[in-house]
Amino acid sequence: MVVAGKVFRLLETVPLEEIASRLDGYHVEEPYEEGDHRFTLITEVVGLLPKPEENILKGVYLHDYVTHVFHRGKVAPLPRTIEALF
Repeated sequence: MVVAGKVFRLLETVPLEEIASRLDGYHVEEPYEEGDHRFTLITEVVGLLPKPEENILKGVYLHDYVTHVFHRGKVAPLPRTIEALF
């Protein structure tokens, strides 16, 4: 399976603990409504684990989105979640 990644280059040196503290608790909720279907789509960062001795920050980025499925003669929205490890 192919997993996309992104590399961030910082112009100034920022301690790993500060980056972790800025990402810790990141949680955004977005209401989604289509017909009779109502969802709350969530984007968040969880499971942060800074490893300063290796200069690594690990965690999970979660992002909800809506896809449409064909079910019993109708097209219905269905929430899905992407989990990306970093």
